[in-house]
Formats: sequence, structure tokens, C-alpha cells
Amino acid sequence: MDATNQKRLSWPWLTTVIIGSALFVAALPMGNAWFIFDRSAILQGEVWRMFTGHWVHFSMSHLLYDAIALGIAGFILEQKSRWRFGIFCAVAPWIISAALLVLEPELKFYAGLSGLATGAVMLVCLEGIRDASWKWIAIGGMIAVTAKTVFVTGSGVNFGAPGIEISQASHVVGALVAIGLQVETFALRTFPGAYQDRNARRSAASATPLNSPGARAKIGRD
Repeated sequence: MDATNQKRLSWPWLTTVIIGSALFVAALPMGNAWFIFDRSAILQGEVWRMFTGHWVHFSMSHLLYDAIALGIAGFILEQKSRWRFGIFCAVAPWIISAALLVLEPELKFYAGLSGLATGAVMLVCLEGIRDASWKWIAIGGMIAVTAKTVFVTGSGVNFGAPGIEISQASHVVGALVAIGLQVETFALRTFPGAYQDRNARRSAASATPLNSPGARAKIGRD
């Protein structure tokens, strides 16, 4: 095959930044105290912890495990669509943390990129299903992710940090966010006309002069 026709692999900048940020937080003497998901602090207004808590880890083995899983999945996803992976990484931490506040009211502290890693692996599997040659491998991967979530949660694994338990909710919600993003992408690919028509109507509405009859009627209906 002609080398000019081969798609060159790009450096996974976003994945590098995410893992590098986790390493940076781990190196800070007060990193855990400043950034960890702390229910009491969040409810007192320190809402940034809902995002930054995912970059805190309880031990180096905990960080290594998450970094490997997210690193592999992130590399694959960035070759396909960096912006989609970016959207996932920007939105998922907030949704996971909000779910933890609601679903696990007894949870005081949470840390780790495992929820994002689980969702990223799920995204890879969902993308693989679209490729006939990888379909069954992708389905097997989805089954493995589900089994891992169930097994690790009940296995007593604490990554060298006594008293720490795995949060099943964070993994499940991370996977659900990935599925939701994939459903949106599927809709855009399957029904592009519907989205184009909607955007066209919005553009036409924004371009309508405020003193036109159409604008007055629209405001009146609102």
C-alpha cells in the first residue's frame, strides 16, 4: 500500500494531558486535600472537587491501573475523533460525581480516573461494533467491561490503600455516559437531515428582525 494513503497515527495529546495531570496532582504535597471529591466540602460550595476528584488517587498502584486503562482507550479514541473523546472527558466527571452524591449518600470521599477509564473503554467497544471485522471482539470487550465492574467491586481490591472500596456506581455511570454519547453520535450519522433542518430553523429565527410580524408573533406565543 502506498504510504501516502496510510493514515498516520497522531500523538494522543488529550490523553497525555489527562494522565500527566493525574501525575502532577499525585506529586503535589497537598494534592489530595485540595482536589479530592469530598462530600462535605462540595456541599459547602467547593464544587470544583466534583471534577478534580477524578484526578486524585489513593496510591501509585491505583494511579497506574487507571492510567494504563485510560491511556490505551484514549489513544484509540483520539485516532478516531479527538473532539468526541474531549467532550466525554469534559462531561463525564461532572455526571459521575453528581450520581455519586445522589446514589451513594454514605460516600464521604471518592478519587480515581476509573470511572472515565471504564467509559472510555466502552466507547472503544461501541465504535468497534460499527466495524464488521471487529464487531464480535467489541461485543466481547463490552461483556468484559461489565464483568470487570461486577468482579472488582466485590473482590476487596483496594490498590494498597486499606479502608478503600471500589465504587461500582462510578464505573456504571461512566459506561452510561459513553453509551449516551454514542447514541447522540448515531443519531447525527443516521438522521443528519433532521439536525440540519433544526439548525436551519434556528438560524432563520435568529436572523429574523425583531420588528417583523414573525418575530412579534413568536414572542407573543412565548
